[in-house]
Amino acid sequence: MSEIPKNVIDAAEYMGGYLGVSERYFDGAGNEAKAGNAKYLVVGNYYGSAIYAVEGLVQRLRGFN
Repeated sequence: MSEIPKNVIDAAEYMGGYLGVSERYFDGAGNEAKAGNAKYLVVGNYYGSAIYAVEGLVQRLRGFN
């Protein structure tokens, strides 16, 4: 796996620690992208955040409140 772009890491650091759940998608260069074109998925919630590598199509199946 190649190095994660700085924009993706910065987003993950910013997104953690807040109420609710947020998600952002990024392409391989670190630019925000639509889910279908993403290489990275960043998910943040109150407990922290995580960066996921994406291979193939990302489709949100269901959200929970």
